[in-house]
Amino acid sequence: MIDYVSKQALADLLGISPRVIEGWIYNHWTKGDEYAVIGKTTLINKEKVNTWISQYYPEESGSGLQGYKSESPQANATSMKKRYPAATSGRVTSPARSKSATN
Repeated sequence: MIDYVSKQALADLLGISPRVIEGWIYNHWTKGDEYAVIGKTTLINKEKVNTWISQYYPEESGSGLQGYKSESPQANATSMKKRYPAATSGRVTSPARSKSATN
């Protein structure tokens, strides 16, 4: 028998959000191959997904499902540097406006 798990169970196993799994389903996986839908339940073939993770994330190939951890963009957001500092100049007005304001 093929080993299937629910979307939530796989997300818990990998330590990622179920939305990440949904992204993989819509962008990378084939219905009937890596996953199946029965009624309103999405069941995921652990064996096929383990193979897919090994191909898609080769640096994790030795560990497969057991060692895969998602790296969220929020983790890297704090280390990003701003390219340019905020503008320090004051309000820009046209010469015509500045003349009328002084009159």
